[in-house]
Amino acid sequence: MAGMSYRTGVEGERLACEFLERRGYGVLQRRYKTKAGEIDLVMKDKDAIVFVEVKKRKKMADAAEALSRTQFNRIADAAAIFTGSSDVECSEIRFDLVCMSSDGNINHIKNISMDFCD
Repeated sequence: MAGMSYRTGVEGERLACEFLERRGYGVLQRRYKTKAGEIDLVMKDKDAIVFVEVKKRKKMADAAEALSRTQFNRIADAAAIFTGSSDVECSEIRFDLVCMSSDGNINHIKNISMDFCD
């Protein structure tokens, strides 16, 4: 079952990346891993570096509710490592969430914060 979740996650990340690229985002990194945590997608949107978490569930509401405070903190810690080690210029850092349902719907929520999490 864990293999199924992994494949679903990788597929969701691919679809989210394509979705964002069609909207003008550039890919900086996919599946950025650090000791602090992992970021599904690191994208560039104009002058912003955007750290994107992707959640794919059967129902859209379940996907939107799947991001915990602990996970958000890990993403933020990994983002700090990325920005500290990257030479990518930006004037803004943003955290976005891309939610997907199994029926193919995609919802892009920009600029999430700790308050968004459960």
